[in-house]
Amino acid sequence: ELEATLFAPIEAAMDAGDLVLATDEAMKVWAAIGTEDAIGARIRDIALDNTQNFTIDEELDVWSKYPTYDHLEEIDVPTLVIVGDTDVRSIEEVADVLSARIPGARKILIEQADHVVNMRQPEAFDAAVLPFLLEAQP
Repeated sequence: ELEATLFAPIEAAMDAGDLVLATDEAMKVWAAIGTEDAIGARIRDIALDNTQNFTIDEELDVWSKYPTYDHLEEIDVPTLVIVGDTDVRSIEEVADVLSARIPGARKILIEQADHVVNMRQPEAFDAAVLPFLLEAQP
């Protein structure tokens, strides 16, 4: 319900055909820390370069055809789940499910980061990912 409220302005802008406004509204959700600084401005630029995502036909969405949640326990590769502490709540909930159900998975919460963790906190991201990759080498 709360997330529906978060996404309503994005959908309204999409319905009006204003993809720049839709992007700016999306930034309030996915780049919650803001777009006023250099990193935030870069995140917004990347989003503006990808406004076609707003026009994708939802009928082509194939995710519902594959019940991936029913097969998480079958994943047999090292798994690291990273989430920012200010990301959308449903993303953290997905991270919790993934880290709980994928055998051996680890979840790392990175402080002062929204959805684009690697850009918001590159040092913390690298500090989490690089050792994980070294451990995961065959």
